[in-house]
Amino acid sequence: MFRSYQDDYYRFDAAYRKFYTAYDKWQKDDRLIALRERVENVYNNEYINELAAKWTNSLKQLPNQKWPLSGVAQETDFFRDIIQPYVRKGERIFVIISDALRYEVAKELTDRLNRERNGVATLEAMQSTLPSYTALGMAALLPHRSLAYTFNKRCRAECCRERPAQHADGRSRGASEAGRSGKPGCSISKNKRNAPRGTP
Repeated sequence: MFRSYQDDYYRFDAAYRKFYTAYDKWQKDDRLIALRERVENVYNNEYINELAAKWTNSLKQLPNQKWPLSGVAQETDFFRDIIQPYVRKGERIFVIISDALRYEVAKELTDRLNRERNGVATLEAMQSTLPSYTALGMAALLPHRSLAYTFNKRCRAECCRERPAQHADGRSRGASEAGRSGKPGCSISKNKRNAPRGTP
């Protein structure tokens, strides 16, 4: 199902977004209300429900029924697999983080860049952490040895900085500018009022 969404199912979400982009530009009258209701019914009651059922069934068929999925790139390995190779070679790399950017939007952006710019843009998906919560997801992108997610009076996601990279002459180099401060780790916090539903 993970691959199926990348290859095909994302098109439903793209079509839904484009419908509302066009609908919002329309001078509002009653002629498109019936169409909008039909689109909502098909998207929410047919597509979303069916996709959720198939996703659940696909997880139940896994031998251990555990997260993460085997054979799928993980968000927690982002720094190690994507960023660290550039850091080790002393090359510059820029990371742009956008919260809640859907895969289908990234796919359209990739296609547009390849059409309009000189160069090659590629798109790869990674499986997120659970719960898929902003503070934890942002921490997962940082260099770390472990991640912890706990609830007390505050919702807190913590990560520990991984061992610094080395210069060619053996001198220690922090994985980021923040690493030069000598602090053992970093944390991202949210107040309890912003925690997911069901938080004790």
